[in-house]
Amino acid sequence: MDQILAAAMCSTISTSILPHVVHLESTAEIWSTLETRFQSSNRSKVIQLKNSLHNIALKNQTVTQYLIEIKVLVDQISASGASVDNEDVILYILNGLPQSYQSFKTAIRTMLNPISLDQLYPLLLSEEINLAADTARSASSPDPQTVLFAPRGRGRRSRSRNYNNVNNSTRSQPNPNANVICQICSKKGHAAMTCWYRLDPTYGQSQTSDPQRALAAQTENNSTNWFLDSGSTSHLTSSLDNMSNITPYQGSDTIMVGDGRSVNIANSGNGLLPTPSRFEDSTGASSRPV
Repeated sequence: MDQILAAAMCSTISTSILPHVVHLESTAEIWSTLETRFQSSNRSKVIQLKNSLHNIALKNQTVTQYLIEIKVLVDQISASGASVDNEDVILYILNGLPQSYQSFKTAIRTMLNPISLDQLYPLLLSEEINLAADTARSASSPDPQTVLFAPRGRGRRSRSRNYNNVNNSTRSQPNPNANVICQICSKKGHAAMTCWYRLDPTYGQSQTSDPQRALAAQTENNSTNWFLDSGSTSHLTSSLDNMSNITPYQGSDTIMVGDGRSVNIANSGNGLLPTPSRFEDSTGASSRPV
């Protein structure tokens, strides 16, 4: 009779376990072998499940998915013959929540009366909804500090910052204007036509008048004051009466004046510089179209 029961037991055992008991003759030996074999593996499984429960955390998932994952682990531990206390489960749930739930975790831990899992679940779901609403509200509302310090208008500081950004982006490239000095802001690296302050009427109001702009002035030559050598090798005039030996200019050079404009050269010749008693010739004079 015992051999018949042993044969019946072997017929219900899975093929992976059958080689370990097929040679046994009695049911007692079969039960003893199965108990010994599965007891060690069962304890190892319980330890593994408890370790997973201890390290669980809410990451890229909803609170509902997070709670379901914890419940599956607790059920597997119970099915393996072990158990987990409800307070321990609550502790694992709170420890796995991110920093944004810190106030919620503090409130649960400081409660005077113990809370059950059935009470914790709806509270945690409600906290998730509130945090999502706060995040959406913060994303749609600009930071008041950012609005307060946002650059406005066409001030000098914002232009300087943009100019520095352009310089940083092109620092690795050679700058053909490295030795050029701007006639407006007196800085190196750019000409007057590309100066940030070219169209800024407020720039330099507190300073003295820009002497470079005198190059574009048209005034009558009625002064009787005598000036020594100006130090210039070439002079510019808008009147041919101030020149002698006039020759039409055939070149392609232009003259850049203080406001950033380029003026074409119409003629070249000798200039007439008035002295108290006579006119002196000066080579290198040029005239421009009026």
